[in-house]
Amino acid sequence: MNEHKPGWYERAKNGPFDAELLLPDLKRRVHKRLKEGEGRSTRTLKRRRNWTAAIAGVLLIIAILWMGGGDPFSPKSKPETVPLATEAANRQAGTVRAQGTGPEGKLLVVAEGSEAVQRLGAPSCFGIETDLSFSGRYHVIHAAADGSETEIGVLEDRTFIQPNSEPVEMIRLPLQDADVFLLAPQYRDCHAIEIYAFAMDRGTGEAFPLSFKEGVGSFVTSYYKPLSQPMVRMNRLVLESTEGPGGEGSPDFDGEREYRLDLRERALILE
Repeated sequence: MNEHKPGWYERAKNGPFDAELLLPDLKRRVHKRLKEGEGRSTRTLKRRRNWTAAIAGVLLIIAILWMGGGDPFSPKSKPETVPLATEAANRQAGTVRAQGTGPEGKLLVVAEGSEAVQRLGAPSCFGIETDLSFSGRYHVIHAAADGSETEIGVLEDRTFIQPNSEPVEMIRLPLQDADVFLLAPQYRDCHAIEIYAFAMDRGTGEAFPLSFKEGVGSFVTSYYKPLSQPMVRMNRLVLESTEGPGGEGSPDFDGEREYRLDLRERALILE
């Protein structure tokens, strides 16, 4: 029995057809989009190549600048190397640890380089726990009224103990021919306050350190009793003495020492 077949079945036996699979208008739109896609891809590729070249150029410039010692991220190039300052200039730029002022100028005690600074941390004869300790090598400078500066002494391995970091104010005591300045590196002690002495000669304007002469001995430093104050009496420097571990004196203890200033010997002489 023959099955009935539609007409297209018989036509299919004649081979493949050349007919268009898309309508003409649809075909044009498809080709147009394909071309636009190719154009965008080409432009994107070109942009990527341009950015790659730009980045490579910037990196090359940075590398050249760094190799040449410049800083590409700074608006200014590095400063030229400055010659080392003189020793005197370095001292002037240091920390002023103590000072005294008189008619003939100033005395400045200036740290050489950096100081070792720390808190005491615990109360003692030298201060309370919050006091500061400063240690180092110090230059004593006379800054004259005419602007000149002269080094008149050096304090080696000296320690200052003070309540704060402000410069220590020297005690100025006017005598007949000169001003005497007393420097106390430590502001308190259980037994005696150690002092250095300096003079500013009113006649010559010169400044210099003073020694303490007691009998046949000569000393760089002397002392006065804690809670007392050095004074001038009858053109003499008067310092209170101490006796015993706590500074207390016996009934017949002479608690004062008087020193005469001798400018030629540059000394305070015990009388």
